[in-house]
Amino acid sequence: MNCVNELISVIIPSYNRAGVIKDCLESVLGQTWRNIEVIVVDDGSTDGTEELIRGIGDQRLRYYGYTPNRGACYARNYGAERSQGEYIAFQDSDDLWQPDKLERQLRFMRETRADFVFCGMDRVSPRGVKYYYPVHPYRGRDPVTELLMENKIGTQTMFMRRGVWEETRFDESFKRYQDWDFALRAARRFSIA
Repeated sequence: MNCVNELISVIIPSYNRAGVIKDCLESVLGQTWRNIEVIVVDDGSTDGTEELIRGIGDQRLRYYGYTPNRGACYARNYGAERSQGEYIAFQDSDDLWQPDKLERQLRFMRETRADFVFCGMDRVSPRGVKYYYPVHPYRGRDPVTELLMENKIGTQTMFMRRGVWEETRFDESFKRYQDWDFALRAARRFSIA
């Protein structure tokens, strides 16, 4: 199958992030994998996020907004429901991606034949200290047990076949650790690498 025409949907929930979302979007729209749709779900912002997004002239970018604020999990599901890609990736509105993240993850997914792949990331503390996450490497021998021991999969590192999200969806009752819950439930049914 030729990967060139395969669409990747990137879902970005946002709530009052007008001060940082532009950098986030530049890192997503600047991906080496060009066949993407970027869906920003504005979860009730009051800081001018909508005007900022609408001012970005890229046809791959779509904006959805609603009120009142309903939380990141609701926003992620809302965006994914409206997406069209065969693959779905999630990004957080205050994070940046390396330029070849999506291309590398799609290639890795093909190589491993996994349904869901993730990568590590550099975290920066409030004091500016940079460290690599996750702390312990993922071995993949017993994914559920391994993921129970440590939250290794940040939402912004997730890349999956559409069916993984359709069968798993984010639990909208979660306010924290949504990525951990999603990964654990996905690991019971799908291959992760």
